[in-house]
Amino acid sequence: MKKPEEIEKFNFENITLHTFEDGDFKRAKIELYHNEEVAKVVARPVDGVAIHNTGDHEFTHFAVEEIRTGRWRDSAVDWRLGIRIFGPDALVEELRAMLAAQGVTPTTFRPLIAPVEDVKIEQEFFITPLMQRGIAKIAMNYLTSRQGTEFALLPLCGYLCGLVSGAGFQENLTDCARDFPVILRFRIAARH
Repeated sequence: MKKPEEIEKFNFENITLHTFEDGDFKRAKIELYHNEEVAKVVARPVDGVAIHNTGDHEFTHFAVEEIRTGRWRDSAVDWRLGIRIFGPDALVEELRAMLAAQGVTPTTFRPLIAPVEDVKIEQEFFITPLMQRGIAKIAMNYLTSRQGTEFALLPLCGYLCGLVSGAGFQENLTDCARDFPVILRFRIAARH
């Protein structure tokens, strides 16, 4: 197991973390960090503003820079339906002033109510082409180990070798899916 401070080195480029909570922090975008006082990895909301979507009951999170530049206005959101501001007190005041200068003037304002218990976290991640190649390699190695060395001579292994070497992920598996339905199910699961 890695030490809690190792979280600072983790690459979150393809992962988005949200709270899995009801209340003021419902689906709030969060980040993990090492808290030296408790010597643990803990979660905190990402600084920014969450504005209510126009088409559903969810909120879209905007980074501080998106608020500063006004780019948030290009999204299907309506601040009159709800707004949540995350950050230290000084940043919250700064964000409120930026929004007011852009015409966002809520009639009421109250502090967000933090969850009382530990926060549940959900992850959303994206499977990059490099990850797809890794999945294909694992599949090829697993199937060959399960089916024996003669399996490596079948056309399927040629398809998987193409995937590992960088050939099109979907095209190769679609071509061989009629002969190997288990691989098609693998492809569908890997895409989501």
